[in-house]
Amino acid sequence: MLYRSLLLVSLLTIFVTSIVPRSIPPRTGQCLPHDEIGHPANPKSQELIGYIRTGGTLEAEGVSLTDTTHYRAAATNEDVLINTIRGSLSEVPKVVSRQLSRVDSININTSHLIHLYHEVTSLSQQPGVLGVVVGFGSTLIVTAAKFLEHTIQPDKQVILTAALKPLTAYGAEGPGNILASFKTITTPGWNGVGILMNDRILRPHGTVKRNGYLHPGPGAYMADIRNFEPRLKRRHCEIPKTIDISGISPDQELPTVQTITRSIDFDIRIVEEAIARNVRSIIFVGHDDGYWPDESRFRIQELAKEHHRIVMVMVNEDPTIIVEYERVAGVMPGGDWIPDQLRIVLPFLLHLSYSKEEIQNFILEPFHVENQGGRRGS
Repeated sequence: MLYRSLLLVSLLTIFVTSIVPRSIPPRTGQCLPHDEIGHPANPKSQELIGYIRTGGTLEAEGVSLTDTTHYRAAATNEDVLINTIRGSLSEVPKVVSRQLSRVDSININTSHLIHLYHEVTSLSQQPGVLGVVVGFGSTLIVTAAKFLEHTIQPDKQVILTAALKPLTAYGAEGPGNILASFKTITTPGWNGVGILMNDRILRPHGTVKRNGYLHPGPGAYMADIRNFEPRLKRRHCEIPKTIDISGISPDQELPTVQTITRSIDFDIRIVEEAIARNVRSIIFVGHDDGYWPDESRFRIQELAKEHHRIVMVMVNEDPTIIVEYERVAGVMPGGDWIPDQLRIVLPFLLHLSYSKEEIQNFILEPFHVENQGGRRGS
């Protein structure tokens, strides 16, 4: 009888563990969720909030109150948006506003991002400025946030926010997102770069946008928004490694990086042509955790050996799939980076003459655990 009981328990254990999905382990140094710790502070008269406007749907104008598809991005001026929340601005410090650009985020390029970096840095260094809010387009908001996360000093407070409906449409969420962003800047208990959309605040690393919604990467869930105020859910224990780009101007020509995605019957000439154009780095988007079809893998290995100065990295589109092994000789693993986010950082590492070993270290360990280590260029 005892034997049967033990056998039954063993079988049940095997059955239960077989149907429970395995979770992705948290990043090293990431704190676990805890009780709400953030509440808006009472603003002081000498405190300021920086507000940088870049355009996007947040400032868009449609042809009618029901037009949410054929609007003109960045067509309205600051007063239209601010006037909708002016009655609540007494709850936050004085806002210092700058119009950086008027573009749809699909047209954002590296030059725009460098300009944004300089504006955020300039504003955040002004006396009394608590932090900076950036009004952005939703399409590339995560890419911009990831760029700022690794260029802005991590003791600053920067919130990027966007909207899915134009300012002139029913239910436009832009004004509320701006107000919530202002209140987040006055909230103690956090620093770094966050993205405020869909009534949540997320860290950029591993966060992706799908079907109009942001999906957080592992450990990226930072806060909920309730009544246009943040309620922090996670204390961030990782400090981003930062790249010093203070000496780089928006018109600086940077090394070329190309992204190449695997496919059935992949044409190796795509890689050969990229090398012929003197690219400095190739990001390969492979299968699963770094696999590449044998038909072209062997040729890629030969090319990596012949052109060893070219930095080749293997990643996956899904940040929960970690590429940690070098499955193609000469192509370094890309960890949990996704292509677009790595693509915006690599040119700066190359321009600043990071070695292959330093680039590999930055990719696999993009954060310092709290109170540990220094940062190159910071």
